[in-house]
Amino acid sequence: MADNTAAYNSNLIARTDAQGRYKIDVRNAPVTFNMSATMTIRYEGHSIGVNLVPDNTETVPGGVGGVRNFTFKPKPLSQADPYGNLACVFVEREPGNFSVDPAKLVLTLTPIGTLADGTTGSVRTTKVVMSGSGWVAANIMWGTYKVTATMDGQPVELRRRIGGWTPTSGA
Repeated sequence: MADNTAAYNSNLIARTDAQGRYKIDVRNAPVTFNMSATMTIRYEGHSIGVNLVPDNTETVPGGVGGVRNFTFKPKPLSQADPYGNLACVFVEREPGNFSVDPAKLVLTLTPIGTLADGTTGSVRTTKVVMSGSGWVAANIMWGTYKVTATMDGQPVELRRRIGGWTPTSGA
């Protein structure tokens, strides 16, 4: 998608061909464009839209044009965007339980079976960070995992939240 920076909701949209190539002609537009790309992956009956990562985030000038390539990979995390472009694991304390400090938690995620990207993945150990939505481990490939946690090297009991978010629930 080429997002016209001068006018609201006047985007130019294209789809890729079978080789992943696309073309959006901006040579006759005297404005600049922010470029973005998404793809849909499917996992266990769910369709999940994923923002692709651009090789260059600079705007593309109309009248001149430019080339932007996009890759399906985890988006770099930042303080401004701690969520990335893949799935997130959120960590909440039980009400009234202050013996667990999320800032000290270390999660280990062990993939079970095939993940949404078609791989079997690898074991990932990560800390959780505070976000606008609470404590989160971000950029996790969609799939099924065995999740364990430690705090100060000691195991921490985890419980799966009932009624959590799924790609089709929208909540």
